[in-house]
Amino acid sequence: MGAHQGRRGIEASVDEVASSVARVRRVPIREPEVTIIVPVDERQRTVFGAETCLATNSIRSLSQRTSYRNYRFVRVAPDTLDGGFFDSLVERFDRPVTVVRLDGEVHSARAFNAGLEACDSRRAVLFNQGNAIIAPDRHR
Repeated sequence: MGAHQGRRGIEASVDEVASSVARVRRVPIREPEVTIIVPVDERQRTVFGAETCLATNSIRSLSQRTSYRNYRFVRVAPDTLDGGFFDSLVERFDRPVTVVRLDGEVHSARAFNAGLEACDSRRAVLFNQGNAIIAPDRHR
């Protein structure tokens, strides 16, 4: 049992209680890794009187207004989107950003499913690019 926990990277102690019976005590994960999946395109909207790229605004608002540090982004976009758009997006933030490109039209459900397939963490948050975090630690 202990060897299995080690192979899986699970911090736990294993006590043999009786023959063929073990007690596993897992160490609680304080800040588990979370993947934030955001379908994106190059849409812009007027936000507080200024033309704003929704994809950039959603990442910035989350990055600036949370104290949770163990997260990464998966951005899902149509393959027609300019690659330079993603290069500039990735350079602006200190978080890992994975980009998934899909052919054809990208609807939210399809984008979220592709993002879930691309993420390697056990926890995922689906976040629309039109969302912005306005209160600090709202998504802690």
